[in-house]
Amino acid sequence: MSPPKRVVPDVVSPEWCMDNAGRDDVALVDVRRFIEYKAHHLPGALSMPFTSYVRMQGLALQLPDVNHLVEELSKRGIDRETYVVAYDDYYGRYACRLIYTLELLGHKRLALLDRPFQAYREEGYPTTNEQPTPKKKRYPKEVSYEQVITKEEILKALREEECKIIDTRDELDFKRERIPRAINLPWRNVTTGGRIFKDWREIEREASLLGISRDDRIILYCDEGTSSILVMYALR
Repeated sequence: MSPPKRVVPDVVSPEWCMDNAGRDDVALVDVRRFIEYKAHHLPGALSMPFTSYVRMQGLALQLPDVNHLVEELSKRGIDRETYVVAYDDYYGRYACRLIYTLELLGHKRLALLDRPFQAYREEGYPTTNEQPTPKKKRYPKEVSYEQVITKEEILKALREEECKIIDTRDELDFKRERIPRAINLPWRNVTTGGRIFKDWREIEREASLLGISRDDRIILYCDEGTSSILVMYALR
C-alpha cells in the first residue's frame, strides 16, 4: 500500500493576503491570543486563538474533540472548501499546529503567511482592529488519525533501522533527555526571524548534514506538538 498523500501548505505573501482577504472562499486566521488580535491584525482576519483548537491536559496539548473543533470552524465561516491562511507571532509554530489539525480533518486548501505578524507590522503592512462577522457554514465531522503515531508504534519503530526519529526541541533539552536513537533537528534551524521558513536549499542542507534524505520514513516529536509540526512542514 502506498503512503497517503500529505498536504504541503502554500506559503503566501502579505500582498496575496491583501488582494484576497475579501473572498468568500478565503479565511485569514489569526491564532494569537484574542487580546493581541483585538489590538491589531491583518485586515479581514478572523480570530481563532490557540486554545480553541487544542485540548489542554496538564502540560500536554492534545488534539481537540472533533465536535468542538468543527463548531469552532463552522461559526467562523470555514468549511472544507475554504482556503485557510494561518499566521501567528511564534515563528509559525502555532499556525502550523492549526494547519496540521485541519489536515487531520481532510482539509486540503491550506496556507501559511510567510512571516510572523511582528515582521509584517515592522515592514509597514496595514493592520486594523475591525472584526469581521462571517456567515456560518457547515464543516463535516470527519477525521483521520493515520499520521498521528502512538507510543506503541514508536517503540516498534525503535527496532526498525530505516526509520528516522527526529527530536525538534532545542539542543539543551535534547541533551538532557530524549527518545533513543533520536536525531536533533531544532526547530530554530529551519526558520528565520523575518520569515517562517528558511530557503528550501538551506533546509535541505541542514537535513543532509544529519543524514536525513527524502526517502526516509520520519517520526518527529517535541514537547507540545508545535515545533515538530513546523519542522515537518519545512521538510515536506
